[in-house]
Amino acid sequence: MAAAGGGRYVGFDIGSYSIKAVEVTGKADKLSLSGIYMMPTPDDTINDGDIVSYGELSEHIVKVYSSGGFVSKSVAVAVKGRDTFAKSVTIPYVNQDQLNMNLHFMAEQYMCIEMEEYAVDYQVLNLNKTNATAHVLFAATRNSTIADYMGIFKDAQLELRAVDVEVIALANLYSYMQLSANDTTMIMHIGKDTVYYIFMDRGLFSYYEIGSSGGDLLSNVLIEKGNVAEDALEVVKAGLENNPDMLNVMTEDYFPSLMDEMELAINHYMLLGGRPPEKVYLSGGGASMGGLRPAVQAKFSVASTVMNPSSHINIVNPTAAQIIEQNPGILNVAIAMALR
Repeated sequence: MAAAGGGRYVGFDIGSYSIKAVEVTGKADKLSLSGIYMMPTPDDTINDGDIVSYGELSEHIVKVYSSGGFVSKSVAVAVKGRDTFAKSVTIPYVNQDQLNMNLHFMAEQYMCIEMEEYAVDYQVLNLNKTNATAHVLFAATRNSTIADYMGIFKDAQLELRAVDVEVIALANLYSYMQLSANDTTMIMHIGKDTVYYIFMDRGLFSYYEIGSSGGDLLSNVLIEKGNVAEDALEVVKAGLENNPDMLNVMTEDYFPSLMDEMELAINHYMLLGGRPPEKVYLSGGGASMGGLRPAVQAKFSVASTVMNPSSHINIVNPTAAQIIEQNPGILNVAIAMALR
């Protein structure tokens, strides 16, 4: 969803846990991550993707931008939450003009939204003229959400030029990295509030579900079952691989919820005619947590790996290199938006 014209952007990922911004420079075959800044999101500023405190958020975006060594004043942001939608459908195809005329009507029908309240974008993933069908990806978010972000970035003296639904941003990053183009795979993006289970079929977005077994649930488990003090949570999370007691707590009280949620998403996808994933790509702040990959392997007998864009982008910024070394999946959404 474009808010204005094109160009290279500073990509923003504004989550409940942290605000991340990155800038990618260079040509398509020789990209470098040159600017970055990440800071905790102030309390009561963002709740499940919804903006709560506009003025405070704008002030922190100013701080993020001024601290990151960025060049471009044009920005792109990923949106998430209850009022964002993405859906892949196969629809009848007559000709391109007819397709263009019917797309907004079909978006309203398939996503069950009031068109006057939403900005809708679409991409034709595959056109089969022989069978007279088109495989189309729809994405939508409220007009008011886009207006809110445009206002916040304008207050920060920045120009918002592109908005993407977060799951589409991750699917686009997957495609850019050319991951497993011939298989059915899953991106499991673990954030603070939610987990996205995104299914990619032969390199194209196919389906997604949202779960609730994100970082907040992990924190509650560590506090209640592991007797971890709240102010020690981040240190404990960072050292899980070397802490057998905490790994046992996660294995007994966190991973079962996460794996059950993942299994439910896979079952729903298969009921729609999809194939079970042959590989899982882990993304988000929770992608590198100790014990996660063995849990996926044990439950589903599939390999998993962290979705790490540094294999395709030269990381020239030392701060970015350090962050990605510690947690390779944490910048994925911001990088996806910078590539937008």
